[in-house]
Amino acid sequence: VVLTERGIGTTVDEEGGVATTGPRPPSAHGLGAYVLDQRVLAPLIRSTLDVDGIPETFDVVEELRASEEFSMSGGFGPGDIGRLRRMAFAASSASGTAHRWQRATRLIAPVDAGEDFTLRVDEGRWFAPGSLVKIESPSGIELRVVTARERDGRIRLDRLVDLDHEAFFGRVSVLQRRPVNVNTADGDVLVALTENLGLRGQNHRIDAREAAALAVEIERTRPFTGFEDFVERLALPAAGVQDQASGGGAADGPIAQQVLDDPRDGVALYMNARNANDARLGFSTMPFSFESDGVFEVELRATVNAAAGIERARGVRTVVMDVAPEGAELLEVLTRQRDFDAAQRISRGSPYWITGPEPTARYDAGVEPPSRLIPHLGTVRGRRFLPGIDEPVLDADGVPVPPDRVFAGTGAAGFCQLGPIRIGQTPQNQGRVLHFDQESRSLEGRFLPDQPVVRDPSDGVVRWADGAGLAQPMSLSMWVRPETGASGTFASLAGQGPDTDRVALGIDGTDLVLRVFDGMGDHRDTVFQEIAEARFAVAASGGPGSVSSGGGSTGGGGLGAAPGLPTGVWSHVSVDVRGNRPDQIDLLVNGSRSGVRRLGMTRLTGTVSTAAGVLPVETTEGFPDACVLRIGTELVEATIAGPNAFQISHVEQGAQAGFGGRLARVRFDVEGSPVAQPTTIAAALSTGGYPAGTTVTHYGYSLPLAEGVPSGGSALPAPIGPFRVGRAFALPSDNTLVPITATFGNQVFNIGRGWTSTTLGELKLVAAESGAQNPTPGDLLDAFSPGGGYALLSGPGNVSFQGGSIIGPNGGQLGGVEIVRYSGVTGEGIQIVERGVDLPAANSGAPGTPGGGTGLALAAKAYVFEWQVNFVQNNGMTIDGDEILGASTFCMPISIPVPGASDLTFPGAAVNGSRFAQITRLDDGGLTEWVRYDVFDAQAGHLVRSDVGVFAGLQRVLHGEIGGQDTTPPGGGGPGGGVPGG
Repeated sequence: VVLTERGIGTTVDEEGGVATTGPRPPSAHGLGAYVLDQRVLAPLIRSTLDVDGIPETFDVVEELRASEEFSMSGGFGPGDIGRLRRMAFAASSASGTAHRWQRATRLIAPVDAGEDFTLRVDEGRWFAPGSLVKIESPSGIELRVVTARERDGRIRLDRLVDLDHEAFFGRVSVLQRRPVNVNTADGDVLVALTENLGLRGQNHRIDAREAAALAVEIERTRPFTGFEDFVERLALPAAGVQDQASGGGAADGPIAQQVLDDPRDGVALYMNARNANDARLGFSTMPFSFESDGVFEVELRATVNAAAGIERARGVRTVVMDVAPEGAELLEVLTRQRDFDAAQRISRGSPYWITGPEPTARYDAGVEPPSRLIPHLGTVRGRRFLPGIDEPVLDADGVPVPPDRVFAGTGAAGFCQLGPIRIGQTPQNQGRVLHFDQESRSLEGRFLPDQPVVRDPSDGVVRWADGAGLAQPMSLSMWVRPETGASGTFASLAGQGPDTDRVALGIDGTDLVLRVFDGMGDHRDTVFQEIAEARFAVAASGGPGSVSSGGGSTGGGGLGAAPGLPTGVWSHVSVDVRGNRPDQIDLLVNGSRSGVRRLGMTRLTGTVSTAAGVLPVETTEGFPDACVLRIGTELVEATIAGPNAFQISHVEQGAQAGFGGRLARVRFDVEGSPVAQPTTIAAALSTGGYPAGTTVTHYGYSLPLAEGVPSGGSALPAPIGPFRVGRAFALPSDNTLVPITATFGNQVFNIGRGWTSTTLGELKLVAAESGAQNPTPGDLLDAFSPGGGYALLSGPGNVSFQGGSIIGPNGGQLGGVEIVRYSGVTGEGIQIVERGVDLPAANSGAPGTPGGGTGLALAAKAYVFEWQVNFVQNNGMTIDGDEILGASTFCMPISIPVPGASDLTFPGAAVNGSRFAQITRLDDGGLTEWVRYDVFDAQAGHLVRSDVGVFAGLQRVLHGEIGGQDTTPPGGGGPGGGVPGG
């Protein structure tokens, strides 16, 4: 129990330890306090309140014995009472500085009498264990003691409540704890104030040894001039966080030695010194003060002397008293920022106000007024830094960045003003908001020239680029306060280069400019800049004003003057970018488009008839000298004829011969046709006119795209060489090959070795143009993807035997084409893992499909790699089958991998044909080629050529030289003796 003046209360922590008591107001700082060790007391709160709503207190120390019946570990002995009488502050009960309550907070959940002993409040920061709280509602007032703060934020009380309290109608106040002047307190008091201090949820505290050493350091380094001096000369050095004072307002004097073994102890010491009701403390005592204000120690000495002057008796009486006016103060004038911060430190009585000139009122989890913990202990690059809790911030060399610490100013130029309030996040901006209310330089925001914010374009907050690095549609809003009218940048969202795929917002000369660069960038060989811009004039220096808009507003304002962006005043700027056309960008200043000029976008200022040769407009700013304009659904070739007019008549001679005229190119309907196909009739003039106010936009091109162009792409996962065709070959020792037999009538003939329709494994390949039987594959296999893909097998499928068709093994087809899937490249070939693959466009060639009507079947088949029969040519000559190139089985790649692609980035087959994709070297744009594909296999991530009509023609080319020929067994002997068939 800490006893100060007349107030007595208890704090019982979660482990049954005794903490603190009733406090004093900041205007009457106690000179001493004392803690009784090993006392576990029930709450000593009487059930009645005085006229000011303050709980009744003990008048003298001896009254403490009345609580012995509640004691759980014995009563107060004479020694305890004597020590309390010696150490405790005992001012008159009639003092005008009675107990006060901290600013109340609202109940946000109802409390039922006789059932609940926990509270849910709007702001629970100042409900430390041991705090005395007053619950007020229309039902009445009752007092309780806080025993703990639950993990879910509920406040646990010492016992059930006696009254019903409604949510939002009930208020909860916390009794202030009286500060103790550490500049005058003796060692026993200092130990009592610091022993067992610790943070809630942290397994660390200031033990008895550390408290004794800390008391010695306090006595050695005091007096302290204020919190800045206390933090820099004692709290941080004692915790090993800071070795020497950093200057500022620190008084000359010794620096404390490190006596605490953990930086978290220093944070707990600071929190308790600031306001011991801080719920972040697991154990607390009393707050600190550094001056006694109107508290004085008066010593009265008296002597009794004989007539001869001999002293007969003497007496000394020491009294500590308050010298303060009775009742509440009528007026208090604060001129220094330090005084204002000190006045609200315990009472928390100045919500929603910030003080200056130093930014000490930082955002603190919504607590109002915010604690000074963050500015006093430091921020690094706009982030809080609590020693021992937050990780240190390192620079590029791995060296810790020193935190910025800011304390209240002591000059006479202090002021206070309404502070900014964080707006709650919505589902649309959840996780995508940057706050600048932890700054150490400015009271209201960040000074960007000193500390720009750099974020990755794909960062979850920015989301400017997708996974492929492509710019996305974006919107951005911010509060800005230009300090001067000079050029500068507020935001720049950039792609790979400084002038491509970039959106920039800033001041350029006399305008606030939203500038959009597209992916192609600005053409360096032309004077006109291919940049979309929206501009808003900056007001003349000296504050808000009106300046000329340079041609009027296209965002809803009239002609003439437009409002300007003032300097030194906060303004809200919002931008939206969906593309780089003028109608795809938007700029709002303080919620209005009035005065915003979108370059390349204007309005007609007069009616335009059918045969008009001039378009009168508000401005031609942002248009090239010769351009294409869009008016409604019409495209018009035009040249600039002045600051407020376009010439649209047809040019017959000169450099612009053939240019100009309404619908000078083709007639078409932008909205009326899904593909905007132009008609075959072109006209130099069109009928119909346009009224004043019709929008005129720089179009850029006269013909829209006939169908969508995907914006995606991919990167090859591994190198792929030039396209090559391989030929399957058989080694004599290759036992993976099986005999291929043919049936004619009742006779079965062994015609060679190869694969049946179910064979899988390594397909050995050699370059098709090579005649060697066991060559080195060389760069043939470079044509196949190392990670696998699709390939085409093709063998002679039109071979006859004595005029009759050959039936393959198990009645299957011998030869033909099929699609196979391979898993990768081996030493001599590719590894086949699937046969007869059926892709969406690789069907039997049904009419209406690519290659439709060919009748080509793509099921798995048998193939001969080594022939054991001779072929009879049309000239009558007999040739070994292995000597005929057309009799070989060929294999070629028909796919390339595109990892990470989707149906949107590589669409499937077109209605009337296949599609194309471009492969380009990033290090040399001249090394590029186009590849054709019919199917995008999303599961495998491959572009596949699968047109069966192409496959049919390919088989004719590869195997046409043996078409219509017969086979005979070696040396004759078959039916017909090898006589050529029909």
